[in-house]
Amino acid sequence: MLDLRLSLTNIEQPEMRRILLAVVLLVCVASLRAQSVIGGNLEAIKDVQQIQVSFDYQDALIQGMIFEDFMAKEQREFSNSDYYDFEEEWTKSLAAEHITRFVTAYNKVATKKKLPVLVSKDVPTKLVVKFAVLERNGEAQADYQFMDSEGHKVAVVRWASPKGGVFGTFLNLLGDASEENGENFAKFLNKNINKSLFSF
Repeated sequence: MLDLRLSLTNIEQPEMRRILLAVVLLVCVASLRAQSVIGGNLEAIKDVQQIQVSFDYQDALIQGMIFEDFMAKEQREFSNSDYYDFEEEWTKSLAAEHITRFVTAYNKVATKKKLPVLVSKDVPTKLVVKFAVLERNGEAQADYQFMDSEGHKVAVVRWASPKGGVFGTFLNLLGDASEENGENFAKFLNKNINKSLFSF
């Protein structure tokens, strides 16, 4: 088994660090299955009413680039358009659309199926979605990590979005794909929340 536990801090050249991180991420992504519980037990959240959700892109390959390179590329392109601060555009528009459409679609199913609903406010149980890959059409691969009130992982779902958006800008594609993903993720939880599948 290839040991990927490398210390990136010992690699001084930024370009080499980027290349190595990209290779490590690609190897990890290649091992992802479509949708599966890889740790913990979803029964741990079945009696929870609300879960605070957040999206984490810091370790993701976005359109084939590590996060910092993606942000730098988009900033250069935005500097030549009507936008001047891509980081603000990412935070207030793109990332906001991504998570909002996901939550809305998820909660629509969750309310009918009596699943925990997702909220933005601070509540004891958390869901951190750590992205490994995010494509322009909104296709994504991520680990959905459920945490208890003490910050311990109680369940982890490794999830690849079934498909991306079809038409429009990056914003539209991202939102459309995320909406479908939220609905599908809720259906997956509904199907598996009462199954004792794994434990850490």
